[in-house]
Amino acid sequence: MRKKIEAWASLDAGMEAWEARAFAAAFWCDPTTGTTVFPDCLELGGRPYTSLPGNLRRVEGYLAADRCPNLVSIEGPLFIEGGLDLQGCTSLTSIRGRVEAAAVNLKGCSSLWHVPTGLTTEILDLADCLRLTLLPGGLDLMYLDLTGCSKLGELPEDMKVSEALWLTGCAALMSLPSNLETCNLFLEGCRSLQSLPDGLRVRDLL
Repeated sequence: MRKKIEAWASLDAGMEAWEARAFAAAFWCDPTTGTTVFPDCLELGGRPYTSLPGNLRRVEGYLAADRCPNLVSIEGPLFIEGGLDLQGCTSLTSIRGRVEAAAVNLKGCSSLWHVPTGLTTEILDLADCLRLTLLPGGLDLMYLDLTGCSKLGELPEDMKVSEALWLTGCAALMSLPSNLETCNLFLEGCRSLQSLPDGLRVRDLL
């Protein structure tokens, strides 16, 4: 049996008292792992939170915390069975620690400069992350959108993107990984990119 816990203190300031009690009542602690679990989809979009609750480790649905203007950082480990939506969190600067989700949406997080090495997902949207200059090594994705990441200067040499890679408007990008392989590659507006690597394998170059 999982034991119910009261664990919403870090978000109380952004919630009505009854709402905080309702959320706290929904949390569980799995005694076999010590993991704090939210057993459903968790929707926090548009609220004035500065962080997620520090003891939240697993969401059994999706986690939507989009358009939270005061959200500054995400601290892992965090495991989400559905998607993680942080679109439009303009104060978000970093994600640290291990994060796993089916899809991660960080579009329009214009202050984001740090993406963790421990990020595991199939779909990653970083479009219009204007401060992003580097990506971590070890990324293995199906889809990666970097549209409008105008300060991104290079991509990890070991990066894998099997289906589609959007680099439209990456004005500072100077090179591509030497053995990059993907089905669809979008390069419009990459004005600093002087040449394509000999080992590039792509079905459609757009």
